[in-house]
Amino acid sequence: MFRMLKKFLGPPVFEGEAERTRLAGILNFMLWLGLVTSSGALILAQYLVVPGNRLSLSINFGSQVIIWIVLHITLRRGHVRTSAAAFITLIFVTMVSQLVQRADILSGVGVVNFFIIVSLSTLLLQEAGIISFTILSIASLFGVYFAASNGWIIPRLVQPTPFSAWVFYSAVYLVVSVILYTSSSSLRKAIHRAQTSENSLAAANRELQSLNQNLEGMVAERTQALDSANTHNARRANLFQAIAQVARAITSINELETLLPNIANLISERFNYYHVGIFLVDAAREYAVLSATNSEGGKRMLGRGHRLRIGQVGIVGYATGSGSPRIALDTGKDVTFFNNPDLPDTRSEIALPLQIGGEIIGALDVQSKDANAFEDEDIAILTTLADQVAIAIQNARLLRETQTALAESQALFGNYIQKAWTTTSKLTPITGYRFTGTIPSPLDGPINTPEMRTVLEEGRVVTTSGTKGQNSVTVPLKLRSETVGVLNVNAPAGREWDPDEVDIIESAAERIALALENATLLEASSRLAKREHQISDISAKISSGTEMETILRTAVEELGRQISGANIILELESNE
Repeated sequence: MFRMLKKFLGPPVFEGEAERTRLAGILNFMLWLGLVTSSGALILAQYLVVPGNRLSLSINFGSQVIIWIVLHITLRRGHVRTSAAAFITLIFVTMVSQLVQRADILSGVGVVNFFIIVSLSTLLLQEAGIISFTILSIASLFGVYFAASNGWIIPRLVQPTPFSAWVFYSAVYLVVSVILYTSSSSLRKAIHRAQTSENSLAAANRELQSLNQNLEGMVAERTQALDSANTHNARRANLFQAIAQVARAITSINELETLLPNIANLISERFNYYHVGIFLVDAAREYAVLSATNSEGGKRMLGRGHRLRIGQVGIVGYATGSGSPRIALDTGKDVTFFNNPDLPDTRSEIALPLQIGGEIIGALDVQSKDANAFEDEDIAILTTLADQVAIAIQNARLLRETQTALAESQALFGNYIQKAWTTTSKLTPITGYRFTGTIPSPLDGPINTPEMRTVLEEGRVVTTSGTKGQNSVTVPLKLRSETVGVLNVNAPAGREWDPDEVDIIESAAERIALALENATLLEASSRLAKREHQISDISAKISSGTEMETILRTAVEELGRQISGANIILELESNE
């Protein structure tokens, strides 16, 4: 209620127009004062005035009440200058009418009224209004004087005011008007400067507040961006660390059965993925077979030999068939997705082909519990990992093939060495040599001691004290893990074998075995070359004949020369 009354009685307020609001406040007070005064006079006129004058006073004061209300409405609608000019004009007309009735400037009404006009003009109007009402006031004074002097109006006073008084008061009004105008102008300028300063200060404050808010916003944005960048960098570091660990696993693990599960577990742990599976294409290139995984569901699938037909079933089938990555950011909407009951929580999946030189050897399958889990950076990192996995698989396969080929080659070479040694030992009558401090001498036959039998049977070094008080070291001579002889060293009784001496004996045995191997290979090669030469000679002489009898005779003759003491028969099949 109080707020409504305050709003009704208070002046209008104009945002951003302090001068206009100030004038509206002054004028609102004067209008309310005039309205209250006129209303009170109208009420009193009904009870205190004689009946003969009651009607004229009621009309007069009632008109004033209506005028005040109209001016109030005009002021409320924002016409401040119009309302102020009308208000001063109304007072000016009232005072001029009273002056006309009295024609006496020396009376209280005549002296004071025009000072009120000048003061109100200075207070409510601009410079043009002040000048206008000052001129009108002085003109009214002289007008009334001349009208009274010429008998146009009849003053109430018998003795009129002299002309000098009219001139004096007119000059006084003019001086007062100039003083008030100057003061008002100075005051307005001061108020304008103060308002300008206040507006500038307010604008500066608003700008500072805006800048402060912008700075706070920028700091918040930068902080958020920094946090996001730190999170992103931490994630990138984790990803690169995962790549480095996969690379280390590739270089340190050579067996596919160990390598592939380690890679699957590593990718799942580092990237926090629900399921990681590595598929390999079978030999017939019909199916992609699950070969390693990390999840419990994937291990159940691995146990029952899970496989997907290439190019036909699921995202893995698509990747292994086309050689292109396939991503299902929302498995519920992707028709290619294979709904696997062993992995019920999958919401997004990506399958990357494993390729070597354009050949698809398998696929890396990654699944997440979150929809839209794979961003561009994840795809790039996983593609790099897929390339590394493909290289690791290829290296492991090549290593296995190389090891297999090497084992076969070693086995073949060992067999060849054994056959060559058998042949050489049969052709060479030497059993061995003995050195007793003078010169080496050949052995008359095998020396069959317990130590030597042990070395020949078990292929290990034997160090013993002889039954006759002698110490001995017996070392096997091995050709490709096959013991073909022994090296026995005896020392006088009481001698302690130094480890370096034993090492020297063992190293000498190794060198002897290597030399025997080289000599055996050389002799075998020589025999092979001789045999090939003989075969070549026989073939050349047989081929030189043109008649059947000559060919047959040459063949048996050359074979007889090469195989001495042999009885050679060459017979052709006859019809009988």
